[in-house]
Amino acid sequence: MQPITRSQYGRRCRAADSRRDFRTPHLLRQYFPKGQDLSHYGPDYLAFVSAQMNRRPRKTLGWLRPSQALQRLLSDTSQSANVASTD
Repeated sequence: MQPITRSQYGRRCRAADSRRDFRTPHLLRQYFPKGQDLSHYGPDYLAFVSAQMNRRPRKTLGWLRPSQALQRLLSDTSQSANVASTD
């Protein structure tokens, strides 16, 4: 067996990755007690938890929910598509 070298470990790229990785387990504790086996939960409950997590506003999106940010992006794109070209 070869010893594990430092280059074999993945490094975090940014401090934001570290904060996100720290927060997510704490948010999931609202729905799943620590040490609980997830096989006890059905697919409907897991889908509910997933939807709840995805509905949370994100600081990186200006405190918008992901669906709101997508809607804003799509509406901005459709408005700019109707602009005549000056070429």
